[in-house]
Amino acid sequence: MQTGKTRQMPIILVHEPYWRGLLEWCRERMAAEGMIDATDLDLLQICNEPRQVVDAIFAFYEKRGFEPSPAEREVMLNL
Repeated sequence: MQTGKTRQMPIILVHEPYWRGLLEWCRERMAAEGMIDATDLDLLQICNEPRQVVDAIFAFYEKRGFEPSPAEREVMLNL
């Protein structure tokens, strides 16, 4: 998504304790070494409860809408 090659969508990781090690590694190694931009981690949401997952999905699409943006539409046409 950060490269603009796919539509923005919620990326939800469920159960923070499970993902903690990976997220720490991404921050401490990948971002620190410049392999990814630290803001790429902002694409991820961590939820611990099913209701949080549902709320995050609804919040994303209520804010953004379901239709692709003009830029996303252009990318899809040029694949």
